[in-house]
Parts: sequence; C-alpha cells; structure tokens
Amino acid sequence: MKKNYISILISLFIMVLGTFLPSIGPISEKGVSAIALTAAMVLLLAAQALPIGVMCFICILAQPLMGITESLSESASYWANYLFFFVIMAFNIGLAFSNTSLPRRMLLFMLQRVKKDARGPVLAIWLTTALLSGIIANFAVIALMLAFAWEYLSLFDDPVKKKKTGRCLLIGMCASTELGGNITPLGSSINIMVINFLNDCGYSISYAKWIAISLPLFVILFFLMTRILFALCPPEALNQEQIRECISSNQTSAALTPKEKKLLLIVSAMMILLLISPFIPALKSELIIVAAGILLMLPGIEAVTYDQLAKSEAFTQTIYICCFIGLAGILSSAGVVDAITAGFQSIMPSRPSVFAVVALLCILTIVMCNFLPAAAVPSVLTVPMITFCASVRIDPVLAVIPLAMCSNCSWILPLDPISLLTYGKGYYTLMDMVKPGLLLTAVTAAVTGGWMALLSLFI
Repeated sequence: MKKNYISILISLFIMVLGTFLPSIGPISEKGVSAIALTAAMVLLLAAQALPIGVMCFICILAQPLMGITESLSESASYWANYLFFFVIMAFNIGLAFSNTSLPRRMLLFMLQRVKKDARGPVLAIWLTTALLSGIIANFAVIALMLAFAWEYLSLFDDPVKKKKTGRCLLIGMCASTELGGNITPLGSSINIMVINFLNDCGYSISYAKWIAISLPLFVILFFLMTRILFALCPPEALNQEQIRECISSNQTSAALTPKEKKLLLIVSAMMILLLISPFIPALKSELIIVAAGILLMLPGIEAVTYDQLAKSEAFTQTIYICCFIGLAGILSSAGVVDAITAGFQSIMPSRPSVFAVVALLCILTIVMCNFLPAAAVPSVLTVPMITFCASVRIDPVLAVIPLAMCSNCSWILPLDPISLLTYGKGYYTLMDMVKPGLLLTAVTAAVTGGWMALLSLFI
C-alpha cells in the first residue's frame, strides 16, 4: 500500500513538473507536457498503483489541466475510435471459446498424437496454448491453460522432478502464449492498435496479409523456442500409466454440443470473410468481427452472454488500449513523434538494410517491454517507425508487424501480467527465465530480421 502511495505522489509530481517545463529543442511545451503525462501513466501502470480504468480516466482529465489540450472534449476526441467496439467484440469471441470444451478438446487431440516421453505432453500443452492465443486474448489463454498445467504437474510424485518439469512447462507456456498471440490480429489488442496506426498513416494491411507474414515466422520461432527450452531446462518423464491417466482426465464427450457447433460455424465464416475481404471492398474487417461478436450473443446462439462480457476484462482492456492510442495521437500532434523520427534517422545510415532495421527494432522493443507496459511501447514507436521506414524506402509494414509481435514478447524478466501468473508459484527463478529469454531475444531478432528482409524482395 505504501508503495502505491509513493508511486501516485511521484506521478503527480511528474505531471505538475511537466506542466511548467519549457520547450526542449524541437519539442514544444505541449510536447514536453505530453511526455511527462505519458511517463506518469507508465509509472502508475508499472507499479499497479491504481486500477487500469481509473488511471485511464485520470489521463484524459489531466490533459486539459496540463494545457496539453484545450478542453476535455478535445482530449476525448483522441479516444473516439472504432477500436473501442472492435476490441470488445474480439475479446468476446475469445470469451465464447472459453465457455466451451473446445480448448480441452484441442489439448486432448494434441496429447493423443505426441510421443509419450518427457517432452511430448509438455509440447502438447505449449502448442495448444499457442494456437488458442491466435484467437483468444493472451491473458485469458494463460489463465485457462494453467488449470491443465497444474493437473499435469500433480501427477509427479517426486518434488524435484515436479519442480524441474514445472520450470520448463511454465516458462514455455509464457513464451507460447506470446508467440501464438502474433498469428492473427485477434490474438492481441496490441496487434489491433498497430493496424489502426498503419491505417491512419495510409498503409492498410489485410488479415490475410498479416497471417501470411506472421504464420511462417511463428512456426520457425516456436520450433526454435522448444529446442532452446528443452536444451536449457529439460522436463522429466512420467511413466506410461500416468500419461494415460492425464489423457483420460481430459476426456470429453465425443459429439460437439449445439453451442460449440454454432460457435465454430460463426468463427469459420468470420475467418473466411476476413481472408477474402481484400478482394471485396465492401467487406470491412472491423465490421466482420463486430458482427461475429454480436451474433454470438443473440438468442438461440448465446455462446456468450452480455452479462459475461460486461463482467469480463474486455471493457478495461479496451479503455487501456484507447488511452494509449489517445496519448500517441497527442504526442504526434505535439511534435514528439517528429523528434523521435529524427533521432532514428540520425543514428541510422542513409540507406539501412531491412534486416538491420527490423533486428534492432526487435531487440529494442523486447527490452523495453520488460520494463514498460506492453501497450506503451508500440503507442510511442509505431508512428515514428512508419515515418522513418517511408523516408528510407522500406515498406513500413515490414517493420511495424515485428514491432507489434515483439511488444507481446516480454520474456526476459517475469514482470508482465502473463509471466506473473506463473512466476509466483515458485517453479522457476528470475535467472531461470533470463537465460533462455536473452537467447530467445537474439534468435527472434535474427530470424525476424531475415524473414522481413526476404519478404522485402517480393513485397
């Protein structure tokens, strides 16, 4: 509690100080105030001193008080965005899956097809976690899959083997969730935020193009992640009878329920429409997803209810994303984005390679996301990167998609909400995560940079 009070007081001091600071170089007084407000909000988020929704409303109220905007209505105008409805309905689709036995069916399918050795069940849980994260919000997936992880670990009688396997399993689950959330734009609200920035800057990207770029990258990085973790922290094996017990405990009825059939039908139709939307201008991706989310709540379908949606984290997460989109708009209008872009240009050669730009951006983003809230990094860096890439004749999409992907990958330190769900259980230490995390960061930068450089030859 004392830490919360201290964080709030420091944040207030930063905001008051920022209100009276003069302009700094090319950054106007409003820009300096906007930077101070952003720093204060990041501090409140990092310290978890206030509920996210309360912090966001403080942010919008502080803008006219600090002289960043002329009025509260101007501050609110930066929030007026279709993403408010889009993110809620995307979250709703994931919530509908969580209400069914489909995740358990997927896990059972994986368990029945992997080798019955030490790595098989662990790999099945990782892959199920990653694939679910492509549709369901990452935090919801890790919370759902942890129930299966505890069930599997409970089968170990030897506490040493249990802890050793738990270390491998839980670190891999965090990485799988973050990698899987990159497969589709629905997997993370950060992906949706970045697409919005691209659209605002005149660079549209379809769902089909996103998946075509990200899916091969996911396959490569997931394979390398499993090799790294199995080498650095190998799991222990269960005997065949215990593995059969694990599979048996996850059995479900053979037939899909009517609700599950309706959910799969609606989501399948949604994915087909999203994939063909680039060829039919009338099919707007945001309209398709909002329509699918609404259908799931209609009488006769009710894969999810409005009461469930209202009580979920959907509204809080949406306000959170809109808050940082608003801050990004203010930073841009105040000249801060131009200053950041100029900084990139000053440290880069006049014609940098795609590999160098993407690899350095990946490292910078992953490192920053281990100390800052995930949404803060792309909200500040995306528009400058779009401007910078356009100035050096690199397709901004090739840099911005990796920026979104790496914003989901804060796997060096267990400080983000995903890792904190597992870290507190005592199966692994901070250094247990740092070692594979640093190696994964280097591998991600190299592979992503190489993949985007290859794509630049064809896009």
